[in-house]
Amino acid sequence: MVSTSAPKLRVLTIELRNGLKTFLRQMLGNEQRSAIRLATYGDRPTTRAEFTTSLPSLTMAVDKILPRPGAGSVLLEAIFETCRDLKKQAAVHPVIVAFVEEHGPEFSNETHDRIAAALKEVGASLWTVVLQDQTLGGQDRSQEIRERTRVLTEVTVQSGGENTTFLSRQGIEPAFIEVANKLTNRYDVMYMRPGSFTPPARLDVQLRNRELKLTAPRWPAP
Repeated sequence: MVSTSAPKLRVLTIELRNGLKTFLRQMLGNEQRSAIRLATYGDRPTTRAEFTTSLPSLTMAVDKILPRPGAGSVLLEAIFETCRDLKKQAAVHPVIVAFVEEHGPEFSNETHDRIAAALKEVGASLWTVVLQDQTLGGQDRSQEIRERTRVLTEVTVQSGGENTTFLSRQGIEPAFIEVANKLTNRYDVMYMRPGSFTPPARLDVQLRNRELKLTAPRWPAP
C-alpha cells in the first residue's frame, strides 16, 4: 500500500501488525464487544477476515498482511464498499477505522462527496490513522490524492470520526491505542424531533465544557 523500497516496507509491516493487534485486543476486551472485519486495499479492496468477535481469527489475519511494493492504494473504494456491506449487515452505530500512509499513491475513482454520502446513508463514522513519514517517499498532487485528503480531513469530522496523525512508524501503535480508547469510551446520545418539521440538513452538537473535545456527526441520522 506504500510505494517505497522493500526493506522499509518490511519494517512498516511489523509496526502495523503490532498496532493492529493492540487495537483489536482493546476493542474486543470490553464487555460490549462488536464484530470486526479486517480488510486491505492495496490494488483492490480485499477482505482478510469477515465480521467476527474472535480475537484469534483476527490476529491470524493480521499476521498474513504482507508488503506489496509498487501496489496502488484504493482507500476510497474500500470505504465505499465497506459502507455497502455495513448496510447489508444492518449494523448499529458502525465505525470504519483506516490506516493510511499519507505519502503513498491513491488510485480510487471515488470522490469525497460520494464517500460522505455513503457514510451518511449507513450512519457510519470514519476514523483514520495517518502516517506522515516523509522518508517513505514524496506525495504527488493528483486529483485522486486531493480527494483522499478531503476524506481524511473533512469527511472524518463530518461523520463523527477523527483523523489521528503521527510522524514516524514508532507512532503507529500509540495512535491505534488512542483511537481504541476513544471508541471504547463513547456515549450514544438519542434525540427526537417533531415529525411535522422539515428534516434538517445539518446537526450541530456543542459542549459547554470547552476543555472537552467532541466528535459527533454533522449530519442527522438517516
